[in-house]
Amino acid sequence: MRNYDTKARIILGLVGLLFLSYLGYHITRLNTKKFETQTAEYDTVHDTIRAEGFVLRDELTVPLVSDGILVYNYDSGEKVGTHSILANIYSSEESAQNKQRAEQVSAELENLRKIQDMHSANHSNIELLSNQINEKVHQLTAINNSGIVVGLPALKEDLAFMFNKKQVALRKGDNFDKRIDYLENQLAYLQENTEKAQKSIKTPSEGYFTKYIDGFENIYTIDKLPDLSVEMFDEMMRIDASRQGEYVGKIVKNQNWYFIVSIPQKQMQQFYQNTHAILDFGFASGETVDAKIYRIIGEEEDERSLVVLQCKDINEDLLTLRRQSVDITFRTYSGLKVSREALSYEQSVIGVYVLERDAIVRFKPISIIRDQGSYVLCEGIGEDKNCLKRFDEVILNGGNLEDGQKIN
Repeated sequence: MRNYDTKARIILGLVGLLFLSYLGYHITRLNTKKFETQTAEYDTVHDTIRAEGFVLRDELTVPLVSDGILVYNYDSGEKVGTHSILANIYSSEESAQNKQRAEQVSAELENLRKIQDMHSANHSNIELLSNQINEKVHQLTAINNSGIVVGLPALKEDLAFMFNKKQVALRKGDNFDKRIDYLENQLAYLQENTEKAQKSIKTPSEGYFTKYIDGFENIYTIDKLPDLSVEMFDEMMRIDASRQGEYVGKIVKNQNWYFIVSIPQKQMQQFYQNTHAILDFGFASGETVDAKIYRIIGEEEDERSLVVLQCKDINEDLLTLRRQSVDITFRTYSGLKVSREALSYEQSVIGVYVLERDAIVRFKPISIIRDQGSYVLCEGIGEDKNCLKRFDEVILNGGNLEDGQKIN
């Protein structure tokens, strides 16, 4: 019996040693494990829907009713008053060219006289001018890459003005007297050798002028807005239109214009009347348009609905839109980007484990802003030292760790 007890104690002792060895092995393994980390960085995502749409405006075409050479007094996108002289018609190409050249010379003279009036410029003004020039050059590059030449003349004029202004600020060309004298003489010559216009074309209404005519102006007018249907929209997107006759351009009478899109019913949960969205038409400049959801046409049981978006922005590019693809953004989310693999819990609080410089593991609670599936956007919560921040090294698959644990 005594031998049996001795054997039992020996066996129990061996089992205990094995257990302690097993436990020690895993503790050592845990403390020497090479943990994979990911640097916390800020990121932004958008709630965006891609759609195809059609523009309706309150438009009035201006026909060309006389032969001759047409010279415009307004650029596309400019606001005009009722009975303003929109364009002049000249009998000869030479007179038309002289008229256009005289306007260019006059504009350059005005700019140089403004610059000549500058008496001094401090460093901040020079820095501001450099930034503005760089921005214009960036716009010029974007336009060149896109193949869209809209806005080039105005951009060229702005750049010339800024370069001359910077010259004065740097004291490299603070006297334009010779250039001004030359331009004044040239302007006088051009004015003397330009015949009087044989006809002036006046605006029939106030509004925003554009030279762009696509043929839809008299097919789908603003009067169609109350009667819109999915069938009518499909027709708008399907049929072709062409210009009938010659036109000087058109006047968009109202600042409000409407972009109609067709949306599958499963995506309609984001559309509510009188809420706002951002429209991105893919312009090279990166410009977007603010819009209000003006009207929703359709029922829940329908396969798709029409959404009428009301816009108020007006410029040269927007006045050329008719049938166009668009990205509709409802909301933007920003926060620290963290992999889903890094999410852990301590005492039912969600957070991440962060590896600090002294090889100490810290649990940092987070608040999730947006769940993106494979990762989340979040913000740190709690005291500053225990708050998740940009550049923190977040441990992936840290489920077996504890706050304050040291990793060898």
